[in-house]
Amino acid sequence: MHSYRITIVNQGTVAVQLLRRQWRISDSLGGEREVEGPGVVGETPVIEPAGRYSYSSACDLNSALGRMEGSYLMKRVDDGTSFQVAIPGFLLVHPPVLN
Repeated sequence: MHSYRITIVNQGTVAVQLLRRQWRISDSLGGEREVEGPGVVGETPVIEPAGRYSYSSACDLNSALGRMEGSYLMKRVDDGTSFQVAIPGFLLVHPPVLN
């Protein structure tokens, strides 16, 4: 299991709500999968302008190294307009591999 922590910062001028998440997960053995669903960790948070939302989660891999990237589907609270936010890729590394 690999744990990770994400912080989302609303740099806009309107409150937004996180509706869905989509992840592409790969491991160093060539395994790949996609995970998609409502919200994150059971929540669909509303993030005010200049506000932050942080959460921790985990991912199981078949190897000591992996990578995750994906997107969030967000909605503007004022008019209901939805938009995608790209999540840059990040590594999942079992600490002993770094030594």
